[in-house]
Formats: sequence, C-alpha cells, structure tokens
Amino acid sequence: MSATDVVRPGELVESIVRCIEERISAYPHRRTSNTKWTSAVKCALRELGSARGEQVRCTDGTAGPNEFLVDVMWYNPDTHRPDAVFESEWKSIDEILYDFQKLLYLKCPLKVLICDPAPAHRPRLIPGLIELLKRYPDHVAGEQYVVINVKGSSFGGEADCYTWEVPRSAANPADIRFSMIEGSPFTYTLRERPASASVAGG
Repeated sequence: MSATDVVRPGELVESIVRCIEERISAYPHRRTSNTKWTSAVKCALRELGSARGEQVRCTDGTAGPNEFLVDVMWYNPDTHRPDAVFESEWKSIDEILYDFQKLLYLKCPLKVLICDPAPAHRPRLIPGLIELLKRYPDHVAGEQYVVINVKGSSFGGEADCYTWEVPRSAANPADIRFSMIEGSPFTYTLRERPASASVAGG
C-alpha cells in the first residue's frame, strides 16, 4: 500500500485545520492550553481515520484503543500493520526533533509530524528533520513523510505543509528534499469564545 492509498496529504491537513477552527478558542502560544490543541488534532485524526475504516489508536477522551507507541496510529487489523502514524509536539524545536525520531523507527506508508516551533526557530525545522533522516539507515522505499508546521498566532495561522517520499530501501539518502504540499499554506482562523463555552478535551 502506498501512502497516497492511505490519505491525500491535502485532505489530511484540511481535516486538521477544520477541527482546529471548530474546537480551539485561542492559540497555545497565548498559554491557553496545549492539551486543548492536541485534543483538537487527535479529534481530527480520529474522525478522518474512522471515516476511512481505520482502527484509530489514541487518547482523546473517546472510547476505543489507547495510544500505542505514537500519539495517534491508524491500525489496519487486516494487514496487522499501521497505515499511518502521527506525532504532535508544540514545545521547543529540540523536543519536536526528538519526537520526530519515533516516526523513523515505525514501518508504515505514511508518517506525519504536526508541530509549531517558535517563530525564531522555524528555520531550523526542515534542516533538522533532514539531518535525522540522513542518519537513519533503514528507510523503506515508498514511505512518505508529511510535516505540518501550523505557524499559529492569536488569530489563526497559515500552515506550511511539506512532504518527502523515500526513493529506495535501506539507504542513507544523501539528497533529501521536502516539497510543498498542494494547497499549502492552509489558512485557519481562531475566534475568541465566551468563557462559558466548552472546548472538547479541556
């Protein structure tokens, strides 16, 4: 199964952006709650994965299998393998890069990092990921990496989205180039809600 058989990257980002708009009243960098942010992302991934017939493994306050190895996994019980794995991280660039390494070690067609390093550290994101990918020796041809840098602010954001597909197995690729996903940047808007309004996952 190829990564594009699992889900189109653009479809994935659109689902995440929609859930962010629906469920988040203010951006985490304003110190509201990263938990609410993560919950919105997991909600989007659960909805999209379930709609596609995947068995979604994550903790988001919904009944079902708990997290297994990564923040979210779309597990295919017919093939006994994950169809997609996801890591989300909102803290420092070093913690983002650390969490990305979990995706390297899992074998599946689609591996997704969802993050937002501080503006001053955004230029380090893609080069840092490339260095980790170059050092990893056990790539599998056809695996696709997707990076969603949500680039948020108090009013919303424009998510930059990148992808790279492994060209050949068992290699340390010398030339890794992420390309922008069609439709990128994906714009979303955050609107303040009354204090009494509830936000899922809070």
